Amino acid sequence: MSDGSKSIRRLKVWSRGLRVGGTALAVWGGLGWIAFAVLASGVVHLPGWVEVPMGELQAVGVASDGSIYCGIGDRIQMYDHSGRFVRGWPVPAAGGAFGMRVDGNDRIHIGTARSEMHLVFDRQGRLIEENRNPEYFFEIAGARAVDGNGCRYTLRSPHLFPGVVRIDPSRARRTVVGVRWYLWPLQAPLPALVLLWIGLGLAAVGKGLPDLFLIPEPRSAGSQGPQSAASMDRVR
Repeated sequence: MSDGSKSIRRLKVWSRGLRVGGTALAVWGGLGWIAFAVLASGVVHLPGWVEVPMGELQAVGVASDGSIYCGIGDRIQMYDHSGRFVRGWPVPAAGGAFGMRVDGNDRIHIGTARSEMHLVFDRQGRLIEENRNPEYFFEIAGARAVDGNGCRYTLRSPHLFPGVVRIDPSRARRTVVGVRWYLWPLQAPLPALVLLWIGLGLAAVGKGLPDLFLIPEPRSAGSQGPQSAASMDRVR
């Protein structure tokens, strides 16, 4: 096989790989947008054992045993002290922001901005108290979560690589809850949008690669097209 034929085959393989990989990334990013829209609408509530992407991380609280509660979109997700997902449940926040505070009895207090409600959940995610309180959201919004050892819990990069960072009294920082690699592409809006555009770009490059770089295979000396054969007859 000639060097030209080998180059053509390699370019074809690259073209096919870019098209397949780009399409897969674009589909993954598109699914992230769809999941984001469905969850933000509040129409669909996922079961408690399903962990959703941390695309809208907005609040954090910590219980006496070190359990960590994260406010994500219209949902609370509970993690153990080492960051393993435990359960999640929906919050009737009417699509708006909410603040969080965990009291001494490990009850989770929620203040919603849009519906102006004060909600109280137990550790299992059961709503045990609710009342209208327009001021409660502003009282607890942005409140720092502190455990019994004096460690503070704060949010890290709530848009691209969200997570919860624990800062101990010596100021040492450690990410205790981070986004899972398989959930990161499903986050919206930013990661999903990045994946969508990268995927579309790679697919377009793969589709146009043959037209830009492929050179027709050289014909052998014995192969003659109709036009060449007619020219030879005229010469004779």
